[in-house]
Amino acid sequence: MTPILAMTVDQLSGALGQAFHNGFRDFMVGTLVAALPMFWIATLVFYLMRPYAIRTLRKLSLRFAADVFWLSYVLIRDGTLIITFIVSLFFFYPNLLHDNPLPITATLSAVIVLWVLLIKMVRDPDENPADYRLSAVLLTIGSALYLVPLTLGVEVTSQSHMTWAVTHLTSNANFSVAIALFYVSLALVAATGAFIFGYVMTQSAPKREARAAAAGATATPPLPAR
Repeated sequence: MTPILAMTVDQLSGALGQAFHNGFRDFMVGTLVAALPMFWIATLVFYLMRPYAIRTLRKLSLRFAADVFWLSYVLIRDGTLIITFIVSLFFFYPNLLHDNPLPITATLSAVIVLWVLLIKMVRDPDENPADYRLSAVLLTIGSALYLVPLTLGVEVTSQSHMTWAVTHLTSNANFSVAIALFYVSLALVAATGAFIFGYVMTQSAPKREARAAAAGATATPPLPAR
């Protein structure tokens, strides 16, 4: 290591820039890893509280209050789900998996969230009980894939009797498994994204009935008889 007094201006500026970059990256990674459990728990709680929301909705006699309550619940529930997926995307960086103690199955948990969003896009969990149960089961599995290795692997480094868990459940200590799960998760995300793109393109294509209805609505009405 070159002493600071022996550095040139270019070397000092480069070292400061590199230190700022690494420090900011470590700060962001630590913040997101610590904040993601709250997003996971909020997503799971809002999704599982749907029966309570339905009971509360039936008690509201004012139609406007019922509409506001239900729309607020749906926005918060789906908003936390989308935020959880967006934050989980930063696990798809192999360098972060190699250099930081991250949950080893964090990439798989992101895939689970994407599948729940896919179910909400192509099906209707609010109307179909089977779709709702499937979404709830997937969210439970996804939260376990993140929270279990985080709690028993990343956050137990101070416990000497949990060394085996730290070795097997953190990405930098078990990088060969972590990078294998990364490639599997990346392939699943790519396949799911391709399916979503094809589904959106298919569903958004103008239908013959829609074009006929639009043509009939815009046609010039006949003049009334005198």
